[in-house]
Amino acid sequence: MNRRVKIILVFLLLFIVMPMSDSVSAKENSNMSREIELLFSGLDDNESVIELPNGGYIYGHGEVKIFDYSDYIEGNLVPIETYDLNNDTNKITIEEAKQQLCITKDIPMARGSSVPTQVMQLSAGQIYISKTFSGSGWRFSGYQFVADPNTGYYLKWTTYIDDGRVGTASYANDALRGQIHGTAIYKNQSKFISYGPNGQIYYTYNPINGTYYRVENV
Repeated sequence: MNRRVKIILVFLLLFIVMPMSDSVSAKENSNMSREIELLFSGLDDNESVIELPNGGYIYGHGEVKIFDYSDYIEGNLVPIETYDLNNDTNKITIEEAKQQLCITKDIPMARGSSVPTQVMQLSAGQIYISKTFSGSGWRFSGYQFVADPNTGYYLKWTTYIDDGRVGTASYANDALRGQIHGTAIYKNQSKFISYGPNGQIYYTYNPINGTYYRVENV
């Protein structure tokens, strides 16, 4: 085979392979875009969220209160942090949050490998949307979540990209010991969960990179 024929064959192979590669990349981006749209479903792009320092977004009106777990179970309901969803100056639009998630979707972000020790209380209409999960073994949400007791104990959970579980601190610790308890939740399928006044924790094993969850008081 002469040199000219070889060059022609190489160019032909490039033309065949490159569109396939572009097609795969476009499909991956399209899937990610759909997941992000689902994550913020029901919310307008012009509405605002607060991005938390340790990752995740909170949406709604009024105040979101965060308690130390040991204080919370002892009935000491003095928050260690409070976020004012009406007046916080660090709010960003949901459109901006979506753009951030698209940009960071390929950046590994290992989540906690231990059970969280802070409790976030969500009032009616308030939503917490996590950032991405990655890492091996059991990975846990950054917070335990409870509903404002004036609204009952149920919270609505949804996980995206990968499946997960929701359980109490006791159940989450059992997972680390190889005992699997809690409520299974499957990607893109919402579930209402209650453990009474106990905090609810999201946890997942060997999560697919980019896994998110959403928890809301509705």
